[in-house]
Amino acid sequence: MDDMRRQALILVGYIYLGCGKTEKAVSLLEAARAKAPGDPYLCRALSFAYIRTGRYERALGEAEKCLAGLKAAPQDRRCALLLKAHALWGLGRETERKRTVEELFALGARTESAHE
Repeated sequence: MDDMRRQALILVGYIYLGCGKTEKAVSLLEAARAKAPGDPYLCRALSFAYIRTGRYERALGEAEKCLAGLKAAPQDRRCALLLKAHALWGLGRETERKRTVEELFALGARTESAHE
């Protein structure tokens, strides 16, 4: 799948989520990810969609796939860590959630000090 098509599908998925059409968003994003299984941005979008539908175990899996696929961009890691923390919260896994939030804050602190 080419980059423009991938970005368009992700955008449409977020639009569906914003309009309350969560199942339509999930179906669209799952179909897109099936064509590009290693794409961390599709995993991130799907994680968000799963959180919106209360599917926290699936959201966690997608957030972890996203984190595994991201190499450098701190802002992308922060977003995926936030999704992971939200999924862990939904699952009641408080100790893991706290560790994830600490990692999120540490990443934010490193990023801010690099810009000074």
